[in-house]
Amino acid sequence: MSDVPLPDEPLRPRDAIGMLIKRDLPDRSGPSEWCGRHPGERTTLVARKGWCCLDCVREESRSPS
Repeated sequence: MSDVPLPDEPLRPRDAIGMLIKRDLPDRSGPSEWCGRHPGERTTLVARKGWCCLDCVREESRSPS
C-alpha cells in the first residue's frame, strides 16, 4: 500500500497521474544544453533523461526525410 493517505475529495486527473509517477528516479540529464540557434527558454528537459530544443524538434519534424 501507499504511505500517502488518500484525500477526502476526488483527485483531479493531473493530480492522480502525479501520484503514479515515480518521483525518486535519478536525474540523468546532466547540465542543460542550448542549441545556440533558438531562445534558451525553448530548451526543455525531457523525461529527466536529456535536453531538447522545442524549435529544433519542430524544424526536424517539418523537413522531409
